Amino acid sequence: LRENAVVFMRFKYEWLVVVMLVFFAVIHYVDRSLLSSLLTPIMEDVGLNEEQMGFISTATLLITAIGFIVWGYLYDKYSRVLLTTVAGVIWSFTTWLSALTRGFADFFAARASTGIDDAATPGMYALLSDYFPPKRRSTIMGLMDLAPQVGFLIAGLVGTFFGSLYGWRTLFFVTGGLGI
Repeated sequence: LRENAVVFMRFKYEWLVVVMLVFFAVIHYVDRSLLSSLLTPIMEDVGLNEEQMGFISTATLLITAIGFIVWGYLYDKYSRVLLTTVAGVIWSFTTWLSALTRGFADFFAARASTGIDDAATPGMYALLSDYFPPKRRSTIMGLMDLAPQVGFLIAGLVGTFFGSLYGWRTLFFVTGGLGI
């Protein structure tokens, strides 16, 4: 009986990890997608033009590309749980910084630095692989792969319905707070 209770508790914990990581990924993709759905108000408020926004996007992608190598190394060497937590804190912090910006240099630094944590998502897949045997991983990875689509959908709805009511800065504070 005791052995069955341990197995049941382990099973529940595994799924708690899945729910937490999928929720985190959804909110992360909401944040990434809010930029697109709120592009005009952000550009007007911060005083950015299309060329500057392209430069910000390019810098973010470059930092993300470098981050994949760095995070991959770190996830193989150190605690995946700790690193996922660190990535969440970085993401929330950089999202909050984005909400506080007033000009190109500030917004560039804040949004480009979101690329640091964007590259941490493969480590979440590795973390989930630690909890689930190969025969169950496809389902779990499918749930993780659903997160971007759900995040993009929520961002479109939130940006459309709440962006004009509360402003883009408030939405960035909310998504950053949910990340913590």
